[in-house]
This record gives sequence, structure tokens and C-alpha cells, in this order.
Amino acid sequence: MKFSLDDAIPILSSTPAVLRTWLSALPDSWIRATEGPDTWSPYDIVGHLIHGERTDWMPRAEILLSHGEARPFTPFDRFAQFEASRGKTLQQLLGSFAELRQENLIRLKSLEFTPPIWSAAVVIRSWAPSPWASCWQRGLRTT
Repeated sequence: MKFSLDDAIPILSSTPAVLRTWLSALPDSWIRATEGPDTWSPYDIVGHLIHGERTDWMPRAEILLSHGEARPFTPFDRFAQFEASRGKTLQQLLGSFAELRQENLIRLKSLEFTPPIWSAAVVIRSWAPSPWASCWQRGLRTT
């Protein structure tokens, strides 16, 4: 699939409402349930998405635009949500996610992307080179 930012924005925009629709009416026993050790509940996943909104996909886009390939990305803490979400309700998390996503989309639309940015080889993790479009697609899938 060829990546298109114009095609991605509606997906990014609709994600908070989709999650609210899927999760809001579920009982807490389902929201907090995992499939066993080392798995995440829907509650954990929403927290993870919030952390990604704050520290991952937009900061990485801004690093690319400011520094190109010269600066590696800041490592992403895949488990930060466990502490950050503590004591919050699912409704609070869903609200935070919706607000952060809306703010990030405003930032995204204000950035100027050029074709070389989309095809530049960048470092997603300190060890893994990957094309920018692939990085962005991973961002759409929450890293």
C-alpha cells in the first residue's frame, strides 16, 4: 500500500470515537481483563495510546522535519501507561486520548512535508533503519 497522509488523517481522526463506542458501555471486568501474564487489557491499551500521543508519533515527525536522519528517535517506553493511568477511569483516559489526538492532528496539519521526507531512511529504534512511510504507518498502528 502506498502511504497517503490525506488518507491517514480520517483514520487518525476517527480513532477516539471508535474506541469510545467500543469500550464505553463495557463492564469494568471486561475493560480490565487480560488474556494472561504479559498481556494488556483494553484499559492498558488506551493508556498506551495516550503515552504515544504525548511522546511518540508527533515528536518523531518533528524530529524528522527538524533534523532529518541526523538525530535518532528518543526511545519509546512501551510500559509507561501503567504508572500514568493509575487511579484514572476509562472515561478519563478516553477523554484524554481524544483531546491529545485532536491537538496532534492540528499540529500535523500545520507541518510542511515534502516528498524526500516520506522516502528518507530513518531510525525507528536505535537499531532499526526503516523508510519514513513505514515508520508513519507503524505510528498509525501505535508503534
